[in-house]
Amino acid sequence: MSRSYKGIRAKKDQVYSVEDLMRLFDVTRNTISNWIKEGLVASDSCKPYVFRGAAVQDFHQRRRERRHASLKPCEFYCFTCKVPVAPIELHREPLTTTSGALALRATCPRCKRTVTKFGNLGDLDADRSKGVTNTTGDQTDEGVSKAPGEIWIRDTKNDRTIYAWQISAGRFADVTIDAHLRAIRFLEDVLRGKSFTALTTENINAVRSELKLQISGAHDAPKSRSSVSHTASHIRKFLEWLLKQDFASDLPGDLPDYIELPKAAYAQCLPRPPKAYPIIEDAEDLLERMSSRNLSQKRDRAMFALAFLGALRADTLVSLRMKHLCVGERLIIQDGTVSRTKNGKSLEIWWFPIPEAFSEEVIAWEAVLRDLGFHDDDPLFPDLKYLLNGYRRKHPTAPPIDPMKTKTAVNRAFKVASSGSKTQYTPHSAKHSIAAERDRRHLTALERKAWSENMGHDTEQITDRHYGKLSSEERRRAMAGIGEGTDEVTILENFTDEELGACFRELLARRTTPGKD
Repeated sequence: MSRSYKGIRAKKDQVYSVEDLMRLFDVTRNTISNWIKEGLVASDSCKPYVFRGAAVQDFHQRRRERRHASLKPCEFYCFTCKVPVAPIELHREPLTTTSGALALRATCPRCKRTVTKFGNLGDLDADRSKGVTNTTGDQTDEGVSKAPGEIWIRDTKNDRTIYAWQISAGRFADVTIDAHLRAIRFLEDVLRGKSFTALTTENINAVRSELKLQISGAHDAPKSRSSVSHTASHIRKFLEWLLKQDFASDLPGDLPDYIELPKAAYAQCLPRPPKAYPIIEDAEDLLERMSSRNLSQKRDRAMFALAFLGALRADTLVSLRMKHLCVGERLIIQDGTVSRTKNGKSLEIWWFPIPEAFSEEVIAWEAVLRDLGFHDDDPLFPDLKYLLNGYRRKHPTAPPIDPMKTKTAVNRAFKVASSGSKTQYTPHSAKHSIAAERDRRHLTALERKAWSENMGHDTEQITDRHYGKLSSEERRRAMAGIGEGTDEVTILENFTDEELGACFRELLARRTTPGKD
């Protein structure tokens, strides 16, 4: 039976083998063969076939659209295949229905079963004589149409090279592979699909020039310094990999050097405005204003609270299991083997010392789930279809529920929280808020280091470089306040942490040494 596969989407920049598509769509090899007959375009004619993700997307979109389109005179709808088909064999004897009407009969070219429809045999013959008959609906559009997926055909000569790179890139996380693929496809687009095995230094210089234009603001949608530098870095790494391949042995050995941008190009780019984030007190107000009348709203409040309590990314948050929340120890276990974490990092995260309203909300949510019968291996934030219909009470011994596959629910929770605010905050703003809170407190060097590591950062410099940056207005106010109230500064406030420590050690030594005050 045919399916729409609406909830499954191939990644447009990725290249898939037949086996990859079988796993992605949970189908058999025969199904992939049928798709090719229906119009799924392979990257080339060589076997085993590979397919660009964009072509797979295009094929399934056309397929879904055809299911809702009106039948043409020469088409029948096959209820087995669930698609319109142009039959390979037409039965000349019509079928008489119980109402006395005549139905035309034919043979489906895919499943070889009989298909029927009401109509006139003469009109059907006339329409069939105008063109090809044993094609799918996708291939019999009005006029002289292009083959399905033709838009992708001109740029598919590099797909086998990219597929070989994907195999070597298996050591990276999925999001990292996606970022590299976007850069590789950018390289391909700028060079208008030129084969990677025939690249020249002039080609790479042309790509570098395009990146310069992007960062300078010459385009309608200029790219940030970070985006351009990452794109250049990913292209360089791809070229370094390419030079190691036997099929690219004739390429210039210094090819990767030509993608490096001069410092002056980066200097032309104004820094991106800092991300908007609430201070902790404002975040607490947002939390308090969120409704909690039903389970869906309680889940939103708990998601919002835990994002700040653990400085968690949205994807990590939504993939946590109940066993990863240790309420008694005020601990979150970020297990990279089962949760979707950045670079697969595993980490123990102690709840940040922020207002108790955040921890109380999370504790209350955990109690609600336990009362509903959810187990340790169930998601901490189940999909509403499991949450609202008493699924766990009806099926207490059922296998663990899978976490939600997307972070849509977390995005919605932050949208709800920001509904009464002038600023629309994103889930990632929680990490900025926690980083800024560190700088608002008088912490020792050890405490600052512990705070950054609890955010998953190896060094404090990572926290300083990427999170909790001041806005232009905050920087202006801070600069304007420098020098005010200096008469009230105590002597101790002029000492560094190391100097204060030395003073206290000397004081303790004096008190413990006989004969000294």
